[in-house]
Amino acid sequence: MIQISRKNYDDIPEPLTRPGTFRQIERAIVNMDGEKYNTTYYKDEIVVNKLKAFSVHKDDLNEGDRPKCYYCESYVDHVAVLQVEHFRPKAKVDNIDNNGLPHSGYYWLGLEWSNLLLSCPNCNGKKAKGNRFPLVDSNNRTSAINPIRNPPLSYDRTYCIANQPTLLNEEPLLINPEYEDPTPHLTFDEFGQIYGIGEKGETTVDILKLYRDPLLAARQAKLNSIIEEINLACVARQINRIDDSGLKVWFEKECTKVLELDNVKNEYCLWSRYIIANFESCVVSKIHMYKDELRLAFLQVG
Repeated sequence: MIQISRKNYDDIPEPLTRPGTFRQIERAIVNMDGEKYNTTYYKDEIVVNKLKAFSVHKDDLNEGDRPKCYYCESYVDHVAVLQVEHFRPKAKVDNIDNNGLPHSGYYWLGLEWSNLLLSCPNCNGKKAKGNRFPLVDSNNRTSAINPIRNPPLSYDRTYCIANQPTLLNEEPLLINPEYEDPTPHLTFDEFGQIYGIGEKGETTVDILKLYRDPLLAARQAKLNSIIEEINLACVARQINRIDDSGLKVWFEKECTKVLELDNVKNEYCLWSRYIIANFESCVVSKIHMYKDELRLAFLQVG
């Protein structure tokens, strides 16, 4: 998970500004039921494509772009279909996050632009985030509001924007990568397993299941091919198939690949940044010879 920096909460896609959108919100509020929404509004192609573009840190999606889940950073073809997800659940908050009491969800935020993110089914499904939305103190959960003004039919977002005091003061225990940097809350080990730092990081990792085996394998694969090439270079030098100069060139090529992993368009960018910051434990420790030469190559290309 890395911060999604392109989304502008004030630049609302046209489908979310239509009178029909406001009527949808009004109906949900009257019924106090987030299930009353017609999903065609937040699943509109314009909305979805905007969210996909932001996932690769662009304003518009182009042919060939590969959108990522905002949470686990997996490409769509690895995890089925990416879906628009409500950061604050629109229809229900799991009882476990509300002192065991029923909560009808944030039904007034069902079509709020700042509440819509892009997620894979594995992060957003019932076995993961689902209707979970824990707070530091569940007694601090905000009261329902009515943002609809009528007449004329309009939508007052003053108390609905995710990074504004009314909602921030709830102190969610889930990281929202659209307005906060996940880096202080997440870390890895040298094998690519992810760990939360502090209560917020630990809760986010646990609820989104960011430690699941397919993710671990995919993160490991980003590095393993480079380590294999480095070990192959070591063997080639050992049997005199290449000389010291050839080893240096080969090492520098592989070290450059490591640095190129840190690209916001790539999968698992946060893991890549960890590798670069912890090159010794993630890479050097995994080869058996020519460690000093590898360290020097990394310094020279870095």
